[in-house]
Amino acid sequence: MALRGLWLALFIGASIPAAASAQTPPPDALKPYVTDGAFDPGDFGWMAGRFADEGSTARAAWDSIKAYDKACFAAATVKAKAALAAIDAEAEMLPPGPYGDALCRAVSAAANLDVASEIERAALPARLAEARQLWNFAVRGGRMGLSIAVSAVEPPKSEDARTLIGATFREQLARHMLSWGAEEGDPRLPAELRPLFDYLTWAMIATEDRRNRKMLRGYIAEKGWPTISAVGKEASHAAWLLAQHADEDPALQVEALRLMEPLAKTGEASKSDYAYLYDRVMLKLTGKQRYATQFGACEAGHAVRPLLPMAQDDPVLIDAARTEMELGPLADYRKSMDETFGACGGD
Repeated sequence: MALRGLWLALFIGASIPAAASAQTPPPDALKPYVTDGAFDPGDFGWMAGRFADEGSTARAAWDSIKAYDKACFAAATVKAKAALAAIDAEAEMLPPGPYGDALCRAVSAAANLDVASEIERAALPARLAEARQLWNFAVRGGRMGLSIAVSAVEPPKSEDARTLIGATFREQLARHMLSWGAEEGDPRLPAELRPLFDYLTWAMIATEDRRNRKMLRGYIAEKGWPTISAVGKEASHAAWLLAQHADEDPALQVEALRLMEPLAKTGEASKSDYAYLYDRVMLKLTGKQRYATQFGACEAGHAVRPLLPMAQDDPVLIDAARTEMELGPLADYRKSMDETFGACGGD
C-alpha cells in the first residue's frame, strides 16, 4: 500500500493493551502499573531503580523487573516450542520472544527504552505526553488520507475478501507510521521523541497483529487457506501478509506455509508470497533461508545491506530458486533494498 502513517485511532490515549493474560506473573514493582491485564508506564517510577545504587530498595525492584522480563520470555518461548512440536515442526532454534504474552511484550518494550540517566528517566512522562500529541496528529491526518484512499478502491466482492483486506489496512498503516518524517510534508519529529513515538506505534502494531492472528487462525480452521479463485488475488495476498506478520505465533505461520505450498504449485496462491513466508519461517526454525528474501541490518565491512544466512550461498543457485518462485534477480532485489533503507557503508 502506498499510503503511510494512516491507521485507526482506537489506541489514542489508551494504555498498552494485553489481551492475553501473562504466563509469568509480574513482580510487585509493576503491579500498580497493571490494570485488567494492561500495562501503563505511567510516571515511569518503576524504572527509577535502573539508576539506583546496588543494594537499594529501588535497585532491587528494578532487578525484579528485569528478572520478570527474562522469565516471561523464557516461558513464552517454551510454550511456542511446544505448539510447534505438536504439529511436528522444528523448534529448537526458535529465538526467545514473548510469543503471544502481551503483558510481557508491553513491559519489555517500555523497560528497554533507551534511557541514559535518572534525569532522562524523570523526563519520560512529559516526553511521552508530547510524543503522543504528535502521534495523535499523525493519526488524525492518517484518517483523512484513509478516507480518500478507501473511497478510490473498488470494494471487494465477498465478505471473506473484505475481512482479509480490511485487516491488512490497520496493520500496514500502523507499520508505515514507523517511517514518519521520511516524507517532505511530515511535521518534524524531535530526535528525543522518536523512541517514544515508535514505542506507541509498535504497541499498536502488536495489538493489530494479535487481533489478526486470532482472525486468521479461525478462518483457516473453518475454511482452509483463502485461495485466489475463492477470494481473489488481493485478498489471498492479504491473508499471506497477515501470516507473514504473525511472528508471535510460529505454529500458525508453519500451518499457513504448509497450506500454501501445494496451492502455490497450482496457481491458487502466489509463488512469491510463499517464498517470502518460507524464508521468514525457516530462518526462525532452522537459521537458514532459501530464496534470499530476508535481509539483515548493516554490518561493518559490507558495502551493501547483507543477507541473513542462506541454506547455500551460490548466487547462480539462489537466482534459479528465486526465478522458480517468480522473484527477480538477487542483485536487483539487493539494490531495491539499499534504495529503500539506505546502502551500508563498507570499511
